[in-house]
Amino acid sequence: MKCKDCRKPLYIMQLLKNSEGLSIVQLMISMSVGLLILYSVYESFTIQNRHFKKQELKVEMLQNATIGLDLITRELRMAGYNPTSTLNNCIGTGTATNTPCVGITAAAADSISFTADLNSNGNLTADDTNPNENVTYNIYSSGGVSYLGRTANGVTQPLAMNISNLSYTYYNGSNQLTTNLALIRKIRISLTAGTAAGESTSQPITISADLVPKGLAD
Repeated sequence: MKCKDCRKPLYIMQLLKNSEGLSIVQLMISMSVGLLILYSVYESFTIQNRHFKKQELKVEMLQNATIGLDLITRELRMAGYNPTSTLNNCIGTGTATNTPCVGITAAAADSISFTADLNSNGNLTADDTNPNENVTYNIYSSGGVSYLGRTANGVTQPLAMNISNLSYTYYNGSNQLTTNLALIRKIRISLTAGTAAGESTSQPITISADLVPKGLAD
């Protein structure tokens, strides 16, 4: 009686003997395709990461600009506050000639100084009894970084960093440009925020606001 399965091992060995492995050309093609796929994945990740970084920088710039502008407008709104009516309003062109006075004391294109009698004592002396009543907002640099600075009673504090430009435009009651301190009724503030040195070259962000200080008399 013949064995039906006796030839199977021989058949399998013959198949293994006749089978061919991958040639060098096929192996190189496979490796090249794999590398191309890996490169495409890496490029996609790099582009997405770069886009995310730019968006992050834009948010940071907008945040710096918004915080800076908000701080200026909030405090400048009280310029000229004179509840006792005993203080003289500021007069002069660009810079007050009758200090101490209440109102805009210096109106420059890139800096503004103002006073307000916040504690209602009829005194604007720049000392501990009258904190925050003599204020200047401008830009200054420190360690290669530009800051929005707030100076009160001679002490400067940084409020926002990477502020590359700050400008003020002054208008009278007829909405005409003026440098006469006694006639200023509206102030347009523009502030530009950029990125730190060495960061992405994203375009700076500029925001503006028009402000009518309550204390400036008509």
